[in-house]
Amino acid sequence: MRYLSSPLRRLHPNSSIYAKRLTGYVVALVSLTAIHSLRYFDEPQLTIGSRSPQTISAPFTDQVLDPRATEERQNQARSGTPDILQVDMAANQAMRDQLQALLAQIEGLRQQAGVVPFLGLDRLSLLAQLGLRQLTPEAWLALKTQIQTGTWILK
Repeated sequence: MRYLSSPLRRLHPNSSIYAKRLTGYVVALVSLTAIHSLRYFDEPQLTIGSRSPQTISAPFTDQVLDPRATEERQNQARSGTPDILQVDMAANQAMRDQLQALLAQIEGLRQQAGVVPFLGLDRLSLLAQLGLRQLTPEAWLALKTQIQTGTWILK
């Protein structure tokens, strides 16, 4: 029986060489499995939102400066600051003049409009006078035309 004389078949299951090789294969397989599964055993048990099972307190507080991070933040602060701005007196004066002209125009309109109420309250109520005062020029002209032509209807 030549087919039984292969190198693997020559080792009898009861021989010491067979036992040594089998032990070596088992040790290698267990070692590889243990090495590759270590990362799963070392995973932290805490997840986001879970509470720690124990409280760890530091014996004292201390401040540690990170020179590299401090330098980076100082550089960011330096690059982020704007250049020193100077007051432009001519632009300020021009803005003041425009503001004064606008305020004078508003005061002229207030003088032209007069004081509320324009008419006696027995002739036209205060709410009606305020409502008429808030009309746009187009709406005022349309109302005036309707009153003059007699097509205006009270609602």
